Amino acid sequence: MQSKMANKSKKEKSTFTPEQLKFIRHNGPESVLLTATAGSGKTSCATGRLVWLLNNKVRPEKIIFFSFTNDAVNELRSRINNDKVEITTIHSFCLSALARSGKFKNIADFHGFIRWFKKKYKPKANAKWEEITRFNRLSEKLEEEPEYYASQISKFKIMQAENTKGRMPDFFLAYVAFLKATNSRDFVDMLIEVHRMKDGKYWENNYAHKYDYVFVDEYQDTSSMQMRILLALKGKVYHLIGDRNQSIYGFTGSNCDMIEKLLKQAKPTVDYSLSVNFRSDVNIVNHSNNFSGLKAVPNSILPGKVDFKVLTENEVYSMMKEKDVVILARTNKVIKDLELKFLMKKIPMRYFNLFSHDELEIIKKKKAVTPKLNRKLKKILPLVGRADELVKFIEDNQDSRTFITSIHKSKGREFPVCIVVNSLSPYVLEKNGITLDKKEIKKVSFDPGDPEDQEALNVHYVAVTRAKNELYFMMYDMNELD
Repeated sequence: MQSKMANKSKKEKSTFTPEQLKFIRHNGPESVLLTATAGSGKTSCATGRLVWLLNNKVRPEKIIFFSFTNDAVNELRSRINNDKVEITTIHSFCLSALARSGKFKNIADFHGFIRWFKKKYKPKANAKWEEITRFNRLSEKLEEEPEYYASQISKFKIMQAENTKGRMPDFFLAYVAFLKATNSRDFVDMLIEVHRMKDGKYWENNYAHKYDYVFVDEYQDTSSMQMRILLALKGKVYHLIGDRNQSIYGFTGSNCDMIEKLLKQAKPTVDYSLSVNFRSDVNIVNHSNNFSGLKAVPNSILPGKVDFKVLTENEVYSMMKEKDVVILARTNKVIKDLELKFLMKKIPMRYFNLFSHDELEIIKKKKAVTPKLNRKLKKILPLVGRADELVKFIEDNQDSRTFITSIHKSKGREFPVCIVVNSLSPYVLEKNGITLDKKEIKKVSFDPGDPEDQEALNVHYVAVTRAKNELYFMMYDMNELD
């Protein structure tokens, strides 16, 4: 038996770094604040901590782990392989709590709101031209930036619930009317209702003290309302795991400083850190350290490549023909505009931003196209060919490892070669002799010393830490955007 235990201990030591083992084997009464650099193996470390607790006789039903996304939940479940450990998102947890208490409602979807909005406010046949034009403009705004408007509405609802003043976002009143008309609640409503529930007897009888060990992954993306709900579980030991330099969801109400403050007010805490980057090559890690308070140490011995020359579009086209490339951009407008250009040049890559699945189905089945779809087709078809040829080209490349996505959606992922678009450090601008006015700088860069630019700095840090082997930069000409 002793030999087996010794072998197991030896294996554990060879698998984890000393930093990781400090966190994994934490055995005190304090709650834990684990700050980790990008690519430092947070998931493996969290898995190791859970396994260590289970091996040390902690009952699995006394552990709850909150992950930020469903994909992260599923990955951790597969690694732990113990159904008695509750692994969930905060929204799934809130939905379950409301359902168990008998508070049922339909779950609202923002795309459902867009469909409702277009049906509800569609002008009548005899409507004036101005009314039709305004309706089309509003509908296209919703369809072009659904995530932006959804996040603005969500943030405002949380501000209202916390009696904080703020400007009412576009479409807010229509969205409230939609929820009422469809007898629905969205994810923010779930949070607000559970936040109210936490002070009642039902919560005290069913959730308070139910869990001894509470884990919060990607805590930097957690709102203060969410944290107060989690603290109301009254667990013995909390684990906040994340990287404050990757806090890029301030527009949804996340607040890194407040989360840490709430935990420290409620519990004695101890700080641990993970500084070894297992993802990126040396030059990429060293470059990313310029944008992070916690300096990373590369595990790789390969130099890797950071090219500070701002690429032209033709240079990007050439690179895409030679290797798998992932292009990371800050805004959906730039992403769709670039996809349009690539598609018109018939660049083989995965296209999933410019056309929705529904639009491709409309083209395939030769249904009546919308005005918006018709405008896109008029731009593309003269260069690509017939509509069915367009669909075939997109479908033939649907498994390509070259594609464009947003920096926000790339969070938690990694790619061998990355081109970062319109998130350029002042150093890159200066090295390329690029001078911009203040308005243009806000669109493509940031001031590292300006607290108001902290989130833009964090977005840049997330972007440059996605690359494993090669990192490049591109500036898209904003004058080309409508």
